[in-house]
Amino acid sequence: MSGERITRREFVKSSGRTIVAAAFLAAFAGPVVAATEPRKGKLVAACGIYCGSCPVMIGDDGANKKPGKCTGCAGKKNPCNILKCAKKNNVEVCSLCKKYPCAEIKSFHANGKPYKIMAAHNLDVIKEQGLAKWLVEQDARWRCPKCGKPVAWDAKACKKCGAALKTIDEDVVAMNLGK
Repeated sequence: MSGERITRREFVKSSGRTIVAAAFLAAFAGPVVAATEPRKGKLVAACGIYCGSCPVMIGDDGANKKPGKCTGCAGKKNPCNILKCAKKNNVEVCSLCKKYPCAEIKSFHANGKPYKIMAAHNLDVIKEQGLAKWLVEQDARWRCPKCGKPVAWDAKACKKCGAALKTIDEDVVAMNLGK
């Protein structure tokens, strides 16, 4: 132990949500979690993006003060090709498909944007440990460690309490994923 003490309230705030999320996901982790309909509990896109840290979805994109509508794969009138393919192959995410990794998903992840680089890594983790466990980890990762508010992948400080945050860019560098 590091010698740091936390209050009971801080402990419950930090671990309670994770425990509740784990219980919920264990019970309902079927098709409820795929990003096929915007804003209905869908926190993962077929390509591996975690929607729970999307600046638009959590209302942290500079223009919105409250959660917005999905503008990604699930927010379009015509879903993206990756989502169409996942539906056709009856999988939640691409890494659960027999054809993974296909040319379409490789091309999507190859553009160099940190959130897409992380999405490729996410698919590998989902394949290895399962979607439910990954979702619990993502929920914990993308919350402010001080106040528990959901935070965007590009936020450097929590908008609620001001705590310093680690961005997705820093994760990509720390995990040596961008090479």
